[in-house]
Amino acid sequence: MKESLAEQQKCDSDIGPIVRLGLESDVRPELYDLLAASENAKRLYNEWERLQVRDGLVYRWRNGKPGEQPLLQLLVPRSYVQEFLCSCHGGHTGGNFGIKRTLDQVRRRFYWSSWKSDTVRFCKRRDLCSEYRRGKLGRQAPLQPVLAGAQRWYVDLTGPHRKSEHGHIYILTCLDSFMKWAEAFPIRNKEAETVARVLVGRSSVGSEPPSRY
Repeated sequence: MKESLAEQQKCDSDIGPIVRLGLESDVRPELYDLLAASENAKRLYNEWERLQVRDGLVYRWRNGKPGEQPLLQLLVPRSYVQEFLCSCHGGHTGGNFGIKRTLDQVRRRFYWSSWKSDTVRFCKRRDLCSEYRRGKLGRQAPLQPVLAGAQRWYVDLTGPHRKSEHGHIYILTCLDSFMKWAEAFPIRNKEAETVARVLVGRSSVGSEPPSRY
């Protein structure tokens, strides 16, 4: 992979001209040599003293946050951006971080001209982030003890779930507070009439089977 990455560094439109000149000589080239290069390449030229070659790859030194050591960032060619973003966000070192922590992972290790906007866009588009990241939880009331004695039913409704072969997408659960007996009923919708029909039916003799709801 290192050989392929080195070749891609040389071929990249933004970092390629700087990489090739850096591999040829440690002496800062004349700006004239970059007249045909991109604007990003010219901006990188202004940081020539921060560039360093290690094992055929070109890196960039960046000052860390207060109290941090300077960071050595690999110059990433455009063809490798998605791969390195995946490694920072969801690989062994990332663990599906949110935007802020993924940005910090990228900043510590890699550099390309649009790294910040690309990282934010990548995190927002990731299906795993949209599906599983819940954000900050709302405030909850303190738990209250339940005193046994009078019969109470605790009712809860979950869903929508994947539709069953009978068309059910919700689950109605009922718990007897005294006996701790629990039952669950599949239902096709969560309308009040449907829920009431299940509760009344289960408390009556000869109730309808749950599959009807």
